[in-house]
Amino acid sequence: MPEENKAQNSDNQKSDKSPEELMSQVSNADESLDPSSKQSPVDSMADDSNKDIDPTTNVTQPKAKGIKGLLSKINIYLVLFILVVVIAAAAYVVMYFMNQKSETVKIETAQITEATLEELKTSDAVVGDPRQILTIESNAVITGKVVMRDTLDVAGALNVGGALSIDSINTAGPGTFQALQTNDLQAAGNVTIGGMLDVVSTISTGENLSVAGDINGGGRLDIGGQATIGGNLNVNGTISAKGINFDEISINRINITGNIPGVAVGSAAGGGGTASISGTDTAGTVTINTGGGTSPGILATINFTGAFSSNNPHPVITPNGPGCSSISYYVTNVSSTQFSIATSTPSPTGTSCKFNYIVIN
Repeated sequence: MPEENKAQNSDNQKSDKSPEELMSQVSNADESLDPSSKQSPVDSMADDSNKDIDPTTNVTQPKAKGIKGLLSKINIYLVLFILVVVIAAAAYVVMYFMNQKSETVKIETAQITEATLEELKTSDAVVGDPRQILTIESNAVITGKVVMRDTLDVAGALNVGGALSIDSINTAGPGTFQALQTNDLQAAGNVTIGGMLDVVSTISTGENLSVAGDINGGGRLDIGGQATIGGNLNVNGTISAKGINFDEISINRINITGNIPGVAVGSAAGGGGTASISGTDTAGTVTINTGGGTSPGILATINFTGAFSSNNPHPVITPNGPGCSSISYYVTNVSSTQFSIATSTPSPTGTSCKFNYIVIN
């Protein structure tokens, strides 16, 4: 306590030193309080050892070896960034070349000549066996010929843009043809024709032919067997037949053509009598001009241009006009080549007697 009081008393006393001296004294006191200014014995020894080392001498630090040393020199984040860039660039290059390849793809083609086709037909080279099936999903375009050694089965529609030449065709189902030209058409079943059937040559049918529509024939229609027509038969031209059998026939008009038969006047026509004829073997008109001294007997004889198929045709006569309508006329001397007009009473003299006739075999 006395010492502390002395210190305080001494501090309270006025110093006789100048201000500059006091500042210098304070600075010295601060340096004495700095801990760095005090060195330990170890630090003093280190400083003494460093004085012997040349400052220009390089101190070699020990280096790490192996993978650890390599990794210590590489920045891992930079490596990852470079790796990502390389992968992206590689992917871009691959995609680019793939797109270029798909656009510029070219299919190599080979020309098949006739000699090559002949060689293929005679070649024994076999690809696969009958138990294998070749399936082609895409479309195929074949410019040349295709040779099929076996049957061609088409499950879908067969469209042919050009001509189709085949020896025979068998269709299990319906077939549609825009134009069909065939040398020989044989149908075991029914043949239905919705439009017109134009036949330039001959049609031969071994069975019945049923036609619901019209048949227009520009040529001949030859029927070796029987023909049954359930409906109407309209003929704009001529029907020529050696024989026609009808159960019933309705005819508006019968126009008969043929050569004019011959006629000879008979003795019953009198002296100076004459005879003439117009018509055919089937029908016509006989004109007899009587002379003087008429008598019963044959007035005229008609000679056919051709013989009938039987020896007993049926001539029918009727008077044409009043000339000989009152006499007793009749038909006699009938044969396949002629018939005669006769009277049982004398005909009027100097009279024109006309008779119409028709002969049905």
